[in-house]
Amino acid sequence: MRLDTKVSATQLAGRKVLVIDDDPQSLKLTARMLRSAGYEVVTRSEVFGTSFAVASERPNVVLIDLNMPALDGDRLAPLIQRSVPNPPPIVLYSGLSEKVLRERALACGASATIPKGLAPELFLERIAQVFNRLSS
Repeated sequence: MRLDTKVSATQLAGRKVLVIDDDPQSLKLTARMLRSAGYEVVTRSEVFGTSFAVASERPNVVLIDLNMPALDGDRLAPLIQRSVPNPPPIVLYSGLSEKVLRERALACGASATIPKGLAPELFLERIAQVFNRLSS
């Protein structure tokens, strides 16, 4: 399955992603990639205040870097799930192996994983799959 790069704005309406990553370059590149595909993107470089940001921004998906200095993504995910009414799906992403990433996502209740370093079309395909599950 390939993501059609000619997806209309109407098809992507209401597709908001909150990206949380402590690496400024990774955060910027990820946000740019998502925006170029038509997603609305909100970014955070700190984990503190994330539950408030999720509640106020109301993203459809939260994309969290797994390895962060203050609190790893797999520890942040359950905090969001417990503190936000009707929490959105959480996707963990990391440069770790896919096996480790999947194990940690399963343990914390994340909905999906995306390894860092994927080609943009594969990254966007994975995000599209998460949104497709939301609409089915």
